[in-house]
Amino acid sequence: MAVRFDASGEHYTRAITLGSVTDWSACCWAKLAVDRTVASIIWQIDDGSGTSYLRVSAWNGTALAFQTQSSAWFGLMGHTLAADQWVFIGLSATTNPGLARVRIRTAGTATFIGGTPSQSNVTVSANTIRLGNTAASDWFNGSICGVRMWDAALTAEELEKESWTYQPQRTSNLRVWYPLLAPSTVDYSGGGQTLSGGTGAAQDDGPPIAWSTARHRIVIPAALPPVTGDLAGVLPAATATTTGMVRVSGTLIGVAPAAAASLAGDVDTNHLAGILPAATAAMAGTVKVSAAAAGVLPAAAGLFAGEVEIPANDITVTASEPVRGWAAAEGPTWGAGAGRRGWTAGPPTT
Repeated sequence: MAVRFDASGEHYTRAITLGSVTDWSACCWAKLAVDRTVASIIWQIDDGSGTSYLRVSAWNGTALAFQTQSSAWFGLMGHTLAADQWVFIGLSATTNPGLARVRIRTAGTATFIGGTPSQSNVTVSANTIRLGNTAASDWFNGSICGVRMWDAALTAEELEKESWTYQPQRTSNLRVWYPLLAPSTVDYSGGGQTLSGGTGAAQDDGPPIAWSTARHRIVIPAALPPVTGDLAGVLPAATATTTGMVRVSGTLIGVAPAAAASLAGDVDTNHLAGILPAATAAMAGTVKVSAAAAGVLPAAAGLFAGEVEIPANDITVTASEPVRGWAAAEGPTWGAGAGRRGWTAGPPTT
């Protein structure tokens, strides 16, 4: 969010009384609303009367420039403001010897422009801060936010870091910090430099930047949505009882859990590959496979009740010696040999 000025007299001021300074840095975000085709001040630090100053302005209404009294410093910053476009403006000034360091970035890009032009030696009297206007009423028809000022010369890299957040990245030598998310006079630097004015200013949408560089919070809901697709890995062992149904819409690969007590419910999947659990007590329910079953069915040490349901087109059975649960004997039982029901000795059948 930001503060919008649309008339003379809506600006902010603050008497800071630092006296003469040789190093001064300031940055903010600004958005032009209307080109007034005259000098429009974004911020200024001066002697209280506006006679001695350092300022950043749209000097002809749109062209960004830094300037001191009598134009001892006057440098175009290499950017022209366009209506409704947010721009980060950073200036680091060393006045004796004179050096201006400029970093500018347009919202939505990661590219900075600017340079470090040498300037004449000047003295800056840091007694009054002005935002959006000056003593000469050269008011800015637009919005500003994220105002920070230091009595130190920030490096180009430090200025660039300041462009990504409302919160200052450098806190040493910080003199004022006005986020201006809405019309407000509060100084958040801890220095108590409360602003005056702002009557008539309004709130505006701000630039696309974060409040700070703190870690993002991730909120995990108490109930997670169902997971569809492929399940690969090992399901947990059930040490007591597992009830319900395991549904897999794609492929189930791995080892299903061993049931130390009982496993009740259904395993319903499109494709089953792996080993079903050994049931040391009881396994009741249905294993439904709509496509292919590959692997080993469980040994039932106790009781296996239910169904193994697999389409007829994809199951292979091979005759072998009798195993647990099957007996080779006379009568209506299962066995290998003539006269037995269901199984016959011979080559493998499908």
